[in-house]
Amino acid sequence: MSQRESEGLLRAAREGGLAGDALEAVQRATVEAVSLDDLDLGSMTPWERGLTYALACWLSRVDGHTNAEEAESLQRLGDLLDLNEQKRAAAYSAAFDIACLPGGNRPDTYDFKALIQHLGEKLPSLLRDN
Repeated sequence: MSQRESEGLLRAAREGGLAGDALEAVQRATVEAVSLDDLDLGSMTPWERGLTYALACWLSRVDGHTNAEEAESLQRLGDLLDLNEQKRAAAYSAAFDIACLPGGNRPDTYDFKALIQHLGEKLPSLLRDN
């Protein structure tokens, strides 16, 4: 994980309300390899699944590009989150739209609140599924 990706993930976690042990686990994951198979996704709501995918999409591009390994990981994550192609595309689009705003490609200025609002507009069904 690049420094920019690490910074972005930690900032998203903090702004998402993580603290203590949960935030420490995210921080460890920025320096230690974590398999998608090790993630516990079972208790996530449909909204959390969509938001997780949108954040992963943004994170994969924060260093300016999505490499082949990141693209494969996004595909696998979408499968594990049980998101169909339409929901994946909408989540990707929401993350990209916010990234196109001034400063949106920088981890320290990405507007996570705008992403949440925009994702809700693009995928209102995820909100209803909660």
